[in-house]
Amino acid sequence: MVLGAGFVRGFAGFGFSAFSVAGLSLLVAAVLALRSGVRPALEPTPRMRLGVGTLSGVVNGVAAIGGIVVAVLLSATRMAPAALRATMVLMLLCSDVLALAFAAVLPRAGNAGALVGADTWRWAAWLAPAMLAGIWLGSRAFARVSPDQFRRRLLDLLGVLALLALGRAVWGWVGG
Repeated sequence: MVLGAGFVRGFAGFGFSAFSVAGLSLLVAAVLALRSGVRPALEPTPRMRLGVGTLSGVVNGVAAIGGIVVAVLLSATRMAPAALRATMVLMLLCSDVLALAFAAVLPRAGNAGALVGADTWRWAAWLAPAMLAGIWLGSRAFARVSPDQFRRRLLDLLGVLALLALGRAVWGWVGG
């Protein structure tokens, strides 16, 4: 799973946490519309950036997957695939570093110690080789696709995320 999530991150510039953590959200309508050929061709104006950032922040606060919102909305822009991928990589790097810094200094509830401890670092060290290998493989795959192929594969990935989230929700609803 970690290798696959790393591949997605290396290819698309995002998606590692969405594939490796079960907290996925349903994004079926936007992905299906974009995948079916709807092209709103949004321009990345300051107002649009503010809206995307606000929506991403809200979704991130609710479900910890704000990057997926940005990926869906950026895929509807005229942004070149390399710029889209680089934007996602930089945005997620900055937000992850900030989150890690806060988690390292904020205590858990009930005096249980820091949020980031020795166990966190052991898991990170254990999973890092698979993640890095996946990122390397995904980066190589990105280099071999055309801009149109990239957008289709990106929307396919987002569709898989939506289906996984839907399946998880149904599984939880039926008592799985």
